Amino acid sequence: MFEKVSGKKIKEAIKQSRMTQAQAAEKLGVKQSFISQMINEKTNVSLENLKKIAEITGKPLEFFAEKPEEDVSYGKNENINENINFKFIMNLIEENNKRVNAEIALLKKEIELLKDGKNFV
Repeated sequence: MFEKVSGKKIKEAIKQSRMTQAQAAEKLGVKQSFISQMINEKTNVSLENLKKIAEITGKPLEFFAEKPEEDVSYGKNENINENINFKFIMNLIEENNKRVNAEIALLKKEIELLKDGKNFV
């Protein structure tokens, strides 16, 4: 099943957007070597970077999901791709929720410190 981002899909999205890897890197605010590492799957792609790639290429997040190899003994099964896309999106949402909850906790702490008249650093 799906559990990662496809480097081939990142490369395809950049190419279809008529950008070079250098141009994509500039728009993302990263080095071209980092784009290359993502394409070659030498590094994990964070949700933040994936959202930025989706934004600059005009692709939906699920476009970047790595698809499983088809099991020729059972033929094509479109439900597999739908299930993988669903799991991919749910994983992204879960990761994003963790980050949001951490930010909320920090903001609550800052509010409490401000109520007590202390500066939050």
